[in-house]
Amino acid sequence: MKKYISVPNNTKRDLKVAFECTREMVWQALNYKSDSKLARQIRKVAIDKGGVVYDEGNQKFTNLSK
Repeated sequence: MKKYISVPNNTKRDLKVAFECTREMVWQALNYKSDSKLARQIRKVAIDKGGVVYDEGNQKFTNLSK
């Protein structure tokens, strides 16, 4: 298991609409498969909206951006 950000499905939909991108792009950003400028923006907003960051050891990290 790698690093990822967990958010509810409605938040994923909100991110898709807000950034005018595909569901695949949101998935890639939240699963750290992409490190583009857009992916970094999606991750920041996801964390700001209450997303929880998990790493390989299933350790939970919150508020990493603060």
